[in-house]
Amino acid sequence: MSSPTPTPPGPEGPALTHIAALPTYFADATPNAPALIEGDAALDWRAFKQRSDALAARLVARGVTPGDRVALLAEPSIGYAVTLFACARIGAIYVGLNPRHTAEELRHVLDTTAPRVTLCRIDADDRDRVSRLDAAGCAQPLPFAAAGPLDGLPETGAPAVATADDPGAAAAIVFTSGTTGRPKGATLAHRGLVQGAMIQSRGLGLVAPRYLNNLPANHVGCLVNLTLAPLLTGGCIVFQPRFDAAEVPRLIARHGITAWLQVPTMFTLVLGPGHEAGHDLSSLDAVAVGGGPLGPELLARLRRLAPQVHVEYGQTELMSTVSFAPRGVSDEVLTATAGMPAPEIELRISGGGEGGVLGPGETGEIQARGTACMSGYWGDDAATRAAFTDDGWLRTGDLGQLRADGNLVIVGRLSEMIKSGGYNVYPREVEQALEALSEVAEAAVFGRPHPVYVEAVHAAVTATAPVEPERLRKLLKGTLANYKIPRTIQVMDALPRLPNGKIDRRLLAAADGAAATDQLA
Repeated sequence: MSSPTPTPPGPEGPALTHIAALPTYFADATPNAPALIEGDAALDWRAFKQRSDALAARLVARGVTPGDRVALLAEPSIGYAVTLFACARIGAIYVGLNPRHTAEELRHVLDTTAPRVTLCRIDADDRDRVSRLDAAGCAQPLPFAAAGPLDGLPETGAPAVATADDPGAAAAIVFTSGTTGRPKGATLAHRGLVQGAMIQSRGLGLVAPRYLNNLPANHVGCLVNLTLAPLLTGGCIVFQPRFDAAEVPRLIARHGITAWLQVPTMFTLVLGPGHEAGHDLSSLDAVAVGGGPLGPELLARLRRLAPQVHVEYGQTELMSTVSFAPRGVSDEVLTATAGMPAPEIELRISGGGEGGVLGPGETGEIQARGTACMSGYWGDDAATRAAFTDDGWLRTGDLGQLRADGNLVIVGRLSEMIKSGGYNVYPREVEQALEALSEVAEAAVFGRPHPVYVEAVHAAVTATAPVEPERLRKLLKGTLANYKIPRTIQVMDALPRLPNGKIDRRLLAAADGAAATDQLA
């Protein structure tokens, strides 16, 4: 008679503080259960552990030691998961690179983190990846095929490496940005990543769920919400390397997806005309919306698909999940709030300056403290100091309020970040790219509401000579990812300013879009 399966790690199971423990635990507990699926390829938990251990050994053979960075240019995929856990096994720090980024954007991440090894998945639809890495100054990136990241690394015998187990050690560097410069690398520790995943796992209430993972492999949502959370209770991840709205229902039906988490834009695109037709989506137990507000119309459509609908709020510097609306909450809570702050996270609403801590219903900056907080921005002490208050609270830059019922309401942003289709776009980065063009004297970048992408990027510039906006957009394509390129660029004689001399971005954003010189859908 077989012995009962042990209780998995997670909210109801044994404590877990280091992500390297997951493959070992489930390779023993449920070795034949599926863990990773991509297309027609699949790894059970035993094979997942074997593959990640083998890569860990090869990385050690390449000279990788605890604390070294290992960069990966790849989509969400089996190879991504194997790389992430191989790094965890040996105490290396995972750095995700976005395949959509230009050589200049990649150079910034590589220069900041100085990885010991850079891996690059070769894809038939994007053959210039190695050349972009070369242009970014990466010496000898190691290419691998879709089958996995072992190609190009020396063969070794059984792993002769000890499993890392320091919960406070850095597990990943995930790049995000403020409004005053280029992206910054948030340093995220193992125990904080596990905590973020546990908050979501507890909120969904699923054991061994099946998740769809189609967020970029350099995104905290991919790392925590769509990788660690499903694996935490022995679940399975079905990878969609490139988001394709029409393909999502087919994947849900084919693989029996039980948990579907996306940003609002992705849900809106998937639920477009005809996409659901002919697909059995009855396997869905829960859907969760993050990265933007959930409107009543979208909520009604999601209610028809799954018994449970959830919303959550978080950010990279807080391991992705800060608040979560659990099972059974009302539609009003789902559309008006971001759920209940997790008990593991200290949260306060700050009035700033002498305003102190604000009470229920009062609006101020959301600030947090605890294990969930990043340790700092990699290689940027000044930015790290600016991110925390004198008494140790992380400044989120978001405006919010705590209701009397304990739910968190997101009011707006202290920063001028634009959230477009689930991506964070930081105005100053785009402004700097515009101002680097010889035709542009000054630039202001701002967001305007968009029916599908929530917000869209727009810009206004003053020019050094007559110039067509479309020419400026084309010039940006070699510098910025396409989701950062302004949809409209208005050439003005002068940019509007506030009394203190700063550009009045709110006035620009509120202006009638029809006044823009360049009108692009």
